[in-house]
Amino acid sequence: MMEDNGQKSSQDHWNNAEIKTMLDYVSGNYKKWCTNKNKLYEELVKEKLLVDRDINQIKNKMNKLRKKYFDEKRECSQTGASPSTWEWYKKFDELYGHKENANPSYLSNSTTINKEIEKDSDDEVLVCDVKVKEESKKISSKKHKSNAVNTLSNAIISMNESKEKFFDKKLDLQNKEIDSKMELEKYKIDQKLELKKLELEVQKQKLEVEKLNAENAKKKLELEELKLKHHEM
Repeated sequence: MMEDNGQKSSQDHWNNAEIKTMLDYVSGNYKKWCTNKNKLYEELVKEKLLVDRDINQIKNKMNKLRKKYFDEKRECSQTGASPSTWEWYKKFDELYGHKENANPSYLSNSTTINKEIEKDSDDEVLVCDVKVKEESKKISSKKHKSNAVNTLSNAIISMNESKEKFFDKKLDLQNKEIDSKMELEKYKIDQKLELKKLELEVQKQKLEVEKLNAENAKKKLELEELKLKHHEM
């Protein structure tokens, strides 16, 4: 494996504690680093987490470490290659999260790693564009899935509402039919009762007529008896 030999002076020498502090800070503020790397380095200097280190030193060290990582990554991607023993390899793997730029397919097609790193001067990070694009694709995919789910949900809701309306109408018709039948039955019963009342009234009147006839007949008999008694006298 390749070794990091970027030590030109005492200022170029970084101890492990300094490197870890820098990488931890970048990892904890990864989105800011993607958006404006130099600004993040300024914040790192202002917070005085790295004593006697300025922005240029931080930037240069970060670029060297990143180039080292990509070199290691490309070498590890070769068939039969052993895993990297570089102490910061795993840290950078975690930082980049195994995105497209850190994968072997990207590394095998990339012959301009140094030029890519030089573009950092205008705040374009090596993997950020790809990462942002991937996140945009994921968001777009999630939105598409969400829209599909919403469309399906709306269709199901609409179907359920239609079913509910249908059953409501059916139930309403059934209730009306039941009400009509009950009204008809009630009418029939009322008519029967009324007819029964009329029959009873007719029978009553007949009885009264028969009673009157019986009284008349009785009076006639009494009158006949009086006439007979009068003739006998």
